[in-house]
Amino acid sequence: MTLVQDPVFRAQLTGEMVAVLQALKLGLEIRFCDRLNTVSVDMLLKNRSVKELEAMADAALTVAVAEAVKRGLPIHGCQSFILPSFPELFQERQRVMAHYARQATEERDALVVVNKHHMEGIASLWDPPVGPVDELLVSPPFAVETQLQSRGLLLALCKVTNAFSMDAITDFPRALTEAEVQTMRDHVTMYLNMFQMKTTEATIPDPADPRNKINALVGISSLMRLLLQLQMEPKPSEQQP
Repeated sequence: MTLVQDPVFRAQLTGEMVAVLQALKLGLEIRFCDRLNTVSVDMLLKNRSVKELEAMADAALTVAVAEAVKRGLPIHGCQSFILPSFPELFQERQRVMAHYARQATEERDALVVVNKHHMEGIASLWDPPVGPVDELLVSPPFAVETQLQSRGLLLALCKVTNAFSMDAITDFPRALTEAEVQTMRDHVTMYLNMFQMKTTEATIPDPADPRNKINALVGISSLMRLLLQLQMEPKPSEQQP
């Protein structure tokens, strides 16, 4: 546990993980106030159609790409801006977190450790307290064959943004058949191409604009950078003698 005090070790971990390790070191009680990721995914897919999920994913990527460009980060560095577009993955979880965190503080002094993007939402639900959240903690039943496209969409989004747990998306109540695996793979490929195109196009500068510097691009592969550089260079016929 001496590693917990090592600043290099701490810098490599999330604040939540450091808090858990410190609590273990001090022998303090630990309570996890969030719900299972699988439940959040199941709730999302129960409430949303494929068309709704496509629109939500498009809105989420638009926000995340804008933040990535503004902050000079790859799209993976702006994953926290993806989840707010999906209420079941963000705002609904805040209800659960606020309920159990407040319950813990009513019994004794407690330290609540939470991602900064959840702070405002939890604070707004603190007083007056939210009501019972039991109905938000149990996954609704579903037929696997009806959610292959939806889960393929979420897997593709996670692969592009690293915004959520892939294991939670692929936690099926039964094993998939070979045909179902292939169907889901096809959906993942389709959405992966769509999402990658959106994130790429949003960060490619106009080659005609000399103010756009190739080294300012975010999230573009080395090959794409090279192709863009060649495209921006004047052709031999256009060079001055």
